[in-house]
Amino acid sequence: MLPPIRMYRHDSIMTNRPYGMDLDADGWMWEGCGRNRHNAHRLGSGEIRDLEIPEMDDGVVYQVFVWQDRLIMTLGESSHYLVYDPTTGRAQKMEIPGTRPIVWYGVKTGDDRVLLYDRAVSAVLALDAPDARPRAVPCPYVGQLASGWWSVGDGYVYSPLYEPARLIRFDPVRARFIDEIHAPFPEASLAGVYEHEGVLYLWDT
Repeated sequence: MLPPIRMYRHDSIMTNRPYGMDLDADGWMWEGCGRNRHNAHRLGSGEIRDLEIPEMDDGVVYQVFVWQDRLIMTLGESSHYLVYDPTTGRAQKMEIPGTRPIVWYGVKTGDDRVLLYDRAVSAVLALDAPDARPRAVPCPYVGQLASGWWSVGDGYVYSPLYEPARLIRFDPVRARFIDEIHAPFPEASLAGVYEHEGVLYLWDT
């Protein structure tokens, strides 16, 4: 017997699109909600926290990671990402190496590491701590590196590349790329993943 499912709409949360979210240990779901704004709602009660963050420089949060009592916020085509302290309300700009970085997405691993992707130079930005300077690890393979998925099975991070379609494996512990795995057909567009019993299932969009 399946448990009952209840869907609800929260009228205090209005956004043009659902940006990347993450859940903290106190039950707050943090989510981007517009320019210079970020909010959270508590899943158990529906309570809302609506924050204005001028350090976003009129940008939007593409993805947020709850990490070591901080929020790591990516801002897309920006020279920095943000480290936000929900307790003090302080936002710290963290400069990204390079002249015109594009950081939309990142990934949090099971061993408490955060990686961001600078697609402008096809590199992984390895974060050692929320307030530590990011370490850029250039991708040695041809293509534009923009995102990735952490695998429970082997602890590696898998990222799609195209023309031809491939998966790139990255070791987050050693902060190095391992190899590339070619897709069955070169024109595939690998855009999502589901992992079950040690097997990654990817779909072609």
